[in-house]
Amino acid sequence: MKKLNIQHVTSILSMAFLLSACDRMAVDDSKVSLRLPKTVSGKAGAQSVSQLKHIAVQVTAADMTTPVVLILDSHDSQTVPSEITLEIPSGDNRLIQVLAAYGSGSNDDNAMIYYGDVTKNLLGGTDTADVPLDNLSGALPEEEGRVYGRYLTGVNQGPSGELKMVYRPAGKPGIVVDRQQILGGWFEATVFKNVPVDYVLPDGSLLGQQWTLESLPLSKHLMRIRLPAHSEKRWEGNSNYWQDRGADNKFLGFFASQATLLDDKKVCAPAKTAKNSGDLYFGNKYLGHSTLNVIPIKAFFTGTTPQVSANFASIMGGLDISACSTLPLAEEFKRYLVLDNSNLGNELWESIEGLSGLRGGIAAPRIKSIDGITSYRNSYKYGGNANGSFLEVPLLPGIKDSVTSYQIYKATTGSMAPMGYDNRCEPEDLQRHGWILLRTNILPEGPGDSVQFTLGNIGFTPDQNSSYMLCLSKNNIPFGSQISFSSWTFAGQPAAALNLTMSSSPYGYASYPLVNECRRIEVNLSNTSGPVMNLNGVSVSLSAGGEAVLYADATCSTTASTNLNVTLPAGTTSLPVYVKSASPSSYQITIDSNSGGLTPPAALPMTVIDAPTTVLQVELSTNNSDMYAGYPAELKIYRNGCFPMKLRLTNSGISVVSSGSASLSWYKLDGTTSATPPTGTRLINNCISRSAIGSLNFSATSIAEFAIEVGADLPTNLILKADGFSASAQIVFNNAPLVHHLSLRWPSGSSETPAVGSCQALEVVAKDAADQDLPIPAGQRLSFMPSTVYQGITPGPLAEFFDGSDCSYNSNNYTISSGEVSRTIYVKAINAYAGYISYNSEHTERTQGYSTDLISKLALSPYVLPLSVTVPDPTILVGGFATFSIVGGVPPYTAQVLTGPGSVSVVGYPPHAIQVTASGVGTIQVSVTDSKGTVHLVNLTGQ
Repeated sequence: MKKLNIQHVTSILSMAFLLSACDRMAVDDSKVSLRLPKTVSGKAGAQSVSQLKHIAVQVTAADMTTPVVLILDSHDSQTVPSEITLEIPSGDNRLIQVLAAYGSGSNDDNAMIYYGDVTKNLLGGTDTADVPLDNLSGALPEEEGRVYGRYLTGVNQGPSGELKMVYRPAGKPGIVVDRQQILGGWFEATVFKNVPVDYVLPDGSLLGQQWTLESLPLSKHLMRIRLPAHSEKRWEGNSNYWQDRGADNKFLGFFASQATLLDDKKVCAPAKTAKNSGDLYFGNKYLGHSTLNVIPIKAFFTGTTPQVSANFASIMGGLDISACSTLPLAEEFKRYLVLDNSNLGNELWESIEGLSGLRGGIAAPRIKSIDGITSYRNSYKYGGNANGSFLEVPLLPGIKDSVTSYQIYKATTGSMAPMGYDNRCEPEDLQRHGWILLRTNILPEGPGDSVQFTLGNIGFTPDQNSSYMLCLSKNNIPFGSQISFSSWTFAGQPAAALNLTMSSSPYGYASYPLVNECRRIEVNLSNTSGPVMNLNGVSVSLSAGGEAVLYADATCSTTASTNLNVTLPAGTTSLPVYVKSASPSSYQITIDSNSGGLTPPAALPMTVIDAPTTVLQVELSTNNSDMYAGYPAELKIYRNGCFPMKLRLTNSGISVVSSGSASLSWYKLDGTTSATPPTGTRLINNCISRSAIGSLNFSATSIAEFAIEVGADLPTNLILKADGFSASAQIVFNNAPLVHHLSLRWPSGSSETPAVGSCQALEVVAKDAADQDLPIPAGQRLSFMPSTVYQGITPGPLAEFFDGSDCSYNSNNYTISSGEVSRTIYVKAINAYAGYISYNSEHTERTQGYSTDLISKLALSPYVLPLSVTVPDPTILVGGFATFSIVGGVPPYTAQVLTGPGSVSVVGYPPHAIQVTASGVGTIQVSVTDSKGTVHLVNLTGQ
């Protein structure tokens, strides 16, 4: 077994961790110095190096009533000190136990774990200890898991206090490895594959005994998600890179002291997309360094045999989301937990706490959208009443009774809050991200499990130019997740007027309501500053003219009336009502009266139109949800998956009901060369019965659904085109490298040092790995986007790119056609800063995934020509105008008439010019100023 040795320290370290109950070293104490290795060797012969991330030291003896315990953790962002000094009561047979964990990266939790102990007699004064450490993990780092959930001791009851993680070496006392808070039974814990640990509750009983990844009993109330070893795409500044990660696990569920408390508990997750049974994949988790090799997700719910693989992620235990879909939303967190992923299902992993509505003690209830679909979560509620505005935060059941206070922090960076990857309220993170503690207050009251923060209970008026946030706290220690607020959070005030607005057009409908369409309108409260929160409640009477009738419900199924009385409850800014007309007409909706004496708006005109019957466009898009997905230029589909699609018939954005058919065909990227997808890729009717199709049939409908089935061979650089109803639509699937990289070069007549504002050619050349010219393959087309970076590799607007030599049309997205080697585009420098021109493209190996190519970058050092205006003839006829070109300087430009009878404006882009109008006879002096403040005077004459 591999061993490490804690080395002797020959001098007393300046950093001393005083761990006894006294404020200074007692006479009979010994100072014992330890030094751990800062790093250990990498993963099974790899070149990576693991750094010290966690230390636990415990000292016990028969005559010591209280152990000496030291725990240090890096909090995922840095290393911990490898040199430590402990104060230990002097005496014989002091057992010094050490556990050390080494991680390979700031975001890679998997660690190499070492343990060792030594018995030592301490005589007082200064001493050292030599503790040999055994590797508990073996050749590879520990595969770890995070456990999130609630431990119940009664109905909706759980313990609060310190939860200890304890490692128990054979024949030795258990060593406390970590400490966490458990609040109302809610906890977060870590488990390992090879190192069993106990979790000890505040009363000394066990929450978990000898837990490992495989020992946790999966069931309908405990779910495990395992992610295999994978790679992630990381972004920093203007570039990105691959980060390799080890296998990882997350558990979500309920635990209890008595099994009967778990009878009605469930944990649910989706196995397919929310609509049409499409397959689920992770968004930024890849098998290898390819953005096309996304990890698929497979579900093995309770009652099936769990499987793990290096090729897919596993959901194990728990239940399908359908088992929780009929349960009351109000019972979530009490009876069940739901991984409520997006409709596309791509981000099931990133935050199991957030996706289950469990994040740092804050509950995020699932909210139903206006169409009745439970589609998102909301952690906060802004409201108001007669006492003023409030911020209402729902807490997890039992948390409210366990928390004593909250803390208020202010950002040190003025109006912008500090940016950090993790928004947890851990003291080290708060300090690192620049939050300053302002005060600690008693936790306020609120309805149910919620608390309400007001200006009165936060105790001060927030500054308009600063950012603030709240952290729950206990015993003056913050925990949980940050709750952001600012001055506008509590800006509720009496409304001065009512407004009436029509909702934005929903999917499939025109901006004008259609005959028999149930259209949403809103009654809004406002004053001169804009929308405001209603603090007192307002009753409103509305009426509709013509053949329109009003409803209170979103389906227009309640009693219809030309008059409707509604109430905006206190704490709201608006209220929806609904209107429908059985025939095409124009009418008005008016607010006739209100209980607040508020100024009513002008009548809202409505024009109802017949639904169009002629198809003008067809739209091809994904079909994973009831929401309109648009018609994207490019989509990703992955190996061994099924992907729901749809074709919609439209007329100016309005869905058109019709009958007929549309063909479906594959093409290469030029859009005209037919293509055959790889074996296993098929067009099918749906993801359930999977019958092959070649066309779509419409029978008195506006939408035809279908799906794309993908096998083991991935289709790349293909276009799917739909043709029918005298219209067509297409989507590109899976852009992939066509060449190794692009080379940038200045052709004859162009220069690395152009004048700001000048237009010059740039040649972009396709290359292979040996830097030889490489024609684009037959039928394909390479797309790229040029970009600029300043020296120092920071992004910046150094130049603009154009299609033509006059630099008049800016598309910023260019192609090299089939059989071609290069493409000439045009560059106009807009700033006199030294930097580089580069590009990104999914069609080159070097930049796949939209990295910026910093190898093929081309230097650019623009200079500024003197600012001037070309004046061929200074005479302008009275009542007329003349245009004069601006030369040099740095755009944008401004102009004004200093003296004389005239007016001036800056026109053109580019080239820029001034347009001067003479309103009388006499000298007209005009000043032109560029963005650097340089001024040029122009003298003209009106006659």
